[in-house]
Amino acid sequence: MKKILLATTMLIGTAGFAAAEVTISGDARMGVVNNHVLGAGADDTVFTSRARVSFGLSGESDSGLSFGASFRADNAGAAAGGTAGSVFVSAGGFKLSMGDVDGGATAAVGQVDGVGMTGLGDVNELIHVGNGGLGSVAGTGVAAGGTGSLTGDPSILASYSAGALTVYASATQAGHTFAAGGLLAAGNWEGSANAVGVAYSVDAYKFSLGYESVSLDQRTGGTAAVDINHLLLGADATFGQITVKARYGNGDLDVNGVAAGDISQSAVSAAYTMDALSVSAFVSQKSVENAAGVNLISIDGMGVGASYDLGGGASLVGGIAKNETQVGTAAAQDDTAFDLGLTFSF
Repeated sequence: MKKILLATTMLIGTAGFAAAEVTISGDARMGVVNNHVLGAGADDTVFTSRARVSFGLSGESDSGLSFGASFRADNAGAAAGGTAGSVFVSAGGFKLSMGDVDGGATAAVGQVDGVGMTGLGDVNELIHVGNGGLGSVAGTGVAAGGTGSLTGDPSILASYSAGALTVYASATQAGHTFAAGGLLAAGNWEGSANAVGVAYSVDAYKFSLGYESVSLDQRTGGTAAVDINHLLLGADATFGQITVKARYGNGDLDVNGVAAGDISQSAVSAAYTMDALSVSAFVSQKSVENAAGVNLISIDGMGVGASYDLGGGASLVGGIAKNETQVGTAAAQDDTAFDLGLTFSF
């Protein structure tokens, strides 16, 4: 992505001058999309366009400590409160970030490749429960009648890299509160999440492992407690022009210390690049069962897409993805989404 330098070599202090930079970059898209909307007669093909500007700030202290921040212009207000954007300091292989940052497991494991100009619902992605601002568990939402997110930002993420090995640890906002209803008993709740992860890269391979936990405690209207523990595994491999990614997640849901459900999810993608053309495909599955093994919700997805680099930061991008969702024992609903258009980076 091209960057325009707004200010460079800003003088800080009067001795041992340190350099600071402010950069601006952007992205945009335009095209058509028919997105996932479950239900008879609910589909519609519409125009879609978007333009965004991003700011990057960086500097270095006299002692060699690096620091910086980044945020998008449309998130400037939230970035001022730490719920969007991020701020970091780093020295050697150590980096500490705060704001709207990934959890430790997410940072280590990541996601498989998606398709399309708009992401088409991002059904390729596994649900990572250790991030701040978590608003859903297996796609079910906070529940009818509830407001807010299960966990909150600003979060904190620490990482340390030594050669091929990188380790991560994170925690979401302490004392974050939200109102619940429906899936969670009505009342005010407190939610927090912690996560750790490790990634190891060697030659054309990457292996990753992550663990994350969420604790939800009812503060008014009762004394219920909900705990989620989740283990994530990842593997990436590149064979010439082909990159294959695989992810697996397994977790358990406890209510008041008693097992109440199991979470299982997996995804695999393959991407092929030849000159200006890139083609990718994925399959994914996510499910939550109760303690008796009865399905609470399951989501299966698959997709294929392609992009062609037009040069100068412009690309022609399109994709098609299928999403099949079953809630409880009700009949499964499926929908196919597609998009096509141009993307730009500045």
